[in-house]
Amino acid sequence: MDAQMLTMIKNELDFDLLFERHPYPLWIHRQQDLALISTNAALENLLGFEHTELQQMTLRDLLFVEDLPRFESLIQSPEITGRLPGAWHLTCKNGTLLRVALDLQPLESQNGIIWGTFTEEPAPSAEKNILEARVRLSKYAFDHTLDELLQKTLDEAERLTNSQIGFFHFVEADQRTLWLQTWSTNTLQNMCTAAGKFSHYSIEKAGVWVDCLHQRRPVIHNDYASLPHRKGLPPGHAAIQRELVIPVIRNDVVVSILGVGNKPEEYDAADVVTVNLLADLAWDITGKKRAEDELIESEKKFHGIFKQSPVAIEIFDAEGRLIDANPACLEMFGVPSLEHVLGFRLFEDPNIPEDALASLARGETVSYEELFNFDLVKENHLYPTSRSGNFAINCIIHPLGEQGQKNTGYLVHIRDITTRQQAEKDLLETHTALEQANKELHQALAREKNLARTDSLTGIYNRRHFFEMAAHEFQVARRYNNPLAVIMFDIDNFKGINDAFGHQIGDEVLKQVAQTTSQHLRDVDILARYGGEEFTILLPNCTVKEAAQVAHRFQEEIARINIPTTQGPATATVSVGITEYQPEIETLDELMHQADLAMYAAKNSGRNRSVIFSRD
Repeated sequence: MDAQMLTMIKNELDFDLLFERHPYPLWIHRQQDLALISTNAALENLLGFEHTELQQMTLRDLLFVEDLPRFESLIQSPEITGRLPGAWHLTCKNGTLLRVALDLQPLESQNGIIWGTFTEEPAPSAEKNILEARVRLSKYAFDHTLDELLQKTLDEAERLTNSQIGFFHFVEADQRTLWLQTWSTNTLQNMCTAAGKFSHYSIEKAGVWVDCLHQRRPVIHNDYASLPHRKGLPPGHAAIQRELVIPVIRNDVVVSILGVGNKPEEYDAADVVTVNLLADLAWDITGKKRAEDELIESEKKFHGIFKQSPVAIEIFDAEGRLIDANPACLEMFGVPSLEHVLGFRLFEDPNIPEDALASLARGETVSYEELFNFDLVKENHLYPTSRSGNFAINCIIHPLGEQGQKNTGYLVHIRDITTRQQAEKDLLETHTALEQANKELHQALAREKNLARTDSLTGIYNRRHFFEMAAHEFQVARRYNNPLAVIMFDIDNFKGINDAFGHQIGDEVLKQVAQTTSQHLRDVDILARYGGEEFTILLPNCTVKEAAQVAHRFQEEIARINIPTTQGPATATVSVGITEYQPEIETLDELMHQADLAMYAAKNSGRNRSVIFSRD
């Protein structure tokens, strides 16, 4: 290897390292179709996409739809370079928009390859207003209900965008049902008398505003009346001239939709950024409000369970002093009232095993079974009790507080298991039997799923699953113009094999043909039994010439199959048809038909040969 080659390799390695670790977001795309060739970690982290997702996207997919016409006009210039004029907006995976300045530069060593970057560019005039609105909403949330907060958010969104209508919908986790939470103040007072607050209904029945949920990004309809798929408005609903709807996405799921409408001028990307920030804040505060409500409800439920629970429950503070015990606990230990045991120290109980105390000191949850001795209680004057003797207990002690933080106390559950040990044993046996049955059920379901995808005789994919997988590969080939080849082959004179040697030998021939063929394929290739003695193979990223080489190899191996029988050896050959995807092919069925025609041409020309499809 000469010095020039070594220098070139080193430069490429240095570029790759700099590109991947650069703190600014970077990408490389083809000028011709704007397909993304490579992206660095900074870009992926900012936009929220996985590297593999971006590899299947173009720069058009990232740009906000309202910016595309201007962008398409600019990139017509063959010498586009440097910072593009004006502000641009990139769409993150969660649907939010980044206002950015775009820079594009050609790679000097690669003709038609462009690298790009961007810097975030907040709108100075709107930023202060949005920040002030967010501060107002945060303060408002402290002493107002969730419904009032959401209505206030809509009022702010209307004010900042000069809109006249505002609405907020929650989306259920099934992503098929939504319910109207609230309207803005102006909508309710002056624009809309339609009923429906808090009502649930199917997304399929919603209007065009629900496009944002399907597209998982902000949607602007600046000419509502011209939309061909609008469904009309219910009686009493405000007339719509234009609208902007924002999906709020959390954990890759749309959780709510905020919409504004009837701005006198057209909505633009700046409005999207404004409403997006308010919608995100509203949802975050909604989560806190819901958590507060759930906490209050949880406390009510806890006290109800605490008092009525048949299980003895004790609560200790961080120093191990008893601060509460439920009636079941007082009865279990023969204590007249709570006042007689307040202050009792957990760590001075002689009935707790030493290893359990050591585990508690390390902040661990303790669970143990012990023969509780009332004589020890009386000898140590721990508390007054009317009971004596021994009884078996199951005790669980939970340290309270977040993991890694200071302990705030202990929660103790105690059960008398003297008369229940046999019942627990029976329950354990039942649980074990259920687990075994569940395991067997999962195994049966896995087998059924595998059977649904594979041919029971040969073990390769069946026809139905082949078409499910092939449909995806066909669409990838059409979208990116990738090579895609199909091989279809048929066992020659298979009926003669069955007639001469019997169906059992015929089945063995089918299995050996499938096994022999699969040994010559890649992991990405899809081999299936097409029907009877016919097989088919889909070869992604493979030309017809390469497919012909593959076919030649497995044809030779199949011809060597030799199955001894009492009537002599059973052998097999196959006739093969080969074709490849061309841009004029519109459907997978058309591609498969070409392979089928080529296969029958091979059979008609003498069998045991390969024919490449030709329109001539």
